[in-house]
Amino acid sequence: MTNVPAFEPADFEALKEDQSGNNGDRSKTKNKLTAWHRAIYPQLRTQNIDLHIMFEEQGVVTDHSATSIHKGDALAIQYTRSRSQARVVERLMGREEAAAVGDVSTRRHPMIELRIAPEALAIELVVAPEARWDQANLAGKLSIDRHSQALYSLLRSMGSNFAMGFWRGVHRNELHLTTAQFYHPQIMDEWMSTFEPGQDWFRLGVWYEPEDDALAHTEFANTILGHIRALYGVYKHILWASDNNFHDFYKR
Repeated sequence: MTNVPAFEPADFEALKEDQSGNNGDRSKTKNKLTAWHRAIYPQLRTQNIDLHIMFEEQGVVTDHSATSIHKGDALAIQYTRSRSQARVVERLMGREEAAAVGDVSTRRHPMIELRIAPEALAIELVVAPEARWDQANLAGKLSIDRHSQALYSLLRSMGSNFAMGFWRGVHRNELHLTTAQFYHPQIMDEWMSTFEPGQDWFRLGVWYEPEDDALAHTEFANTILGHIRALYGVYKHILWASDNNFHDFYKR
């Protein structure tokens, strides 16, 4: 993969607010994220990973995370379904007129977010409560043992440093499951039975703190690409499509 600039402690510092509530100069960090996108995105295409920037004409990097209602708390790249696919789903959600004129929102769809915030760099699958059509699809699949076991199998193949939970916000919540717990079906069944579509967030990802040596490793870009590839398997499992439609199994 093309060489990309490493993230440094100064990039995390630039995202912190001072006593007046102002942020530092984020332009350097934003340029780095853009460079990462330019390196990663062609790889997604060649590996048949169907992820898109929904509003690329507005810029690749956003100034907020899909995990938070606050702007300015992070810089992020959000990969999701295409805008045309989003219109189809939002029509099914009852937003016919809005979808017809292109009024769609990334938050109403599952996404894989590459995010830098003051405390950590994260690569995360995020399914917000607003993505209720896909959340209901996940709930329907969880009601069928074969498909819930398929999800657990995907989670077990993720790697050793992933965490999963149902919280909101850019920071990793202490209440989460780790890879070691993905190997215990009873724990997974009990945990997933508490998931409430339209209310909970579904979160799965990896976090790197500013002092993590991995950030400076020459192969870190390939590591990130590997994380996206792993998350994409779970993303596809959840994502509603005409050939992945489990709404009828969701008991409201």
